[in-house]
Amino acid sequence: SPVVAPAAIVEAPPLSRAPLAYQARQADLREAAARPVLEGKSRRMSGKSAYTTRVEHEGGPPTITKDFSRLGETKAQAKRTADAEELGALVDDAAGLRAPTVIRTGPRSIEESFLEGQSGEEILPWPHRVVPDELLDSDDGRFMGLADLLVGDSDRHAGNWIRLPDGRLAPID
Repeated sequence: SPVVAPAAIVEAPPLSRAPLAYQARQADLREAAARPVLEGKSRRMSGKSAYTTRVEHEGGPPTITKDFSRLGETKAQAKRTADAEELGALVDDAAGLRAPTVIRTGPRSIEESFLEGQSGEEILPWPHRVVPDELLDSDDGRFMGLADLLVGDSDRHAGNWIRLPDGRLAPID
């Protein structure tokens, strides 16, 4: 019989979060999103599949809103895209990644927590944007790849992840 090489072993991240931590972060996000919006402080961001806005709230952290119904998709396509964003955040969290927390604000829209950091586009030089091995081979890099594989996300590019101030990587889309 053929000899099969053993698969590489990747250790799971420590489960340091309480089981309901994501739901608690969602409650915090709902509270922040309910605060009044500061006039003139919100700004449109790039986004190919959604009308994306960074929203500044009175006395609270900024959030990101994404409306998938504004870019010509059918209602069903826009709902599936919003579903994928919501599911992706849950899988990223389960994989131990520091992805934005997501709440559903409508059938075709979401709001998510804003993560401060340096985008992959800022880190990797244009036009080649070759991701260095130390990022790909990091725990966050491997778990981001696994989470993408689990949800069928084939759109992980330099604009869809950031390096957090503590050096960890985070998927943002």
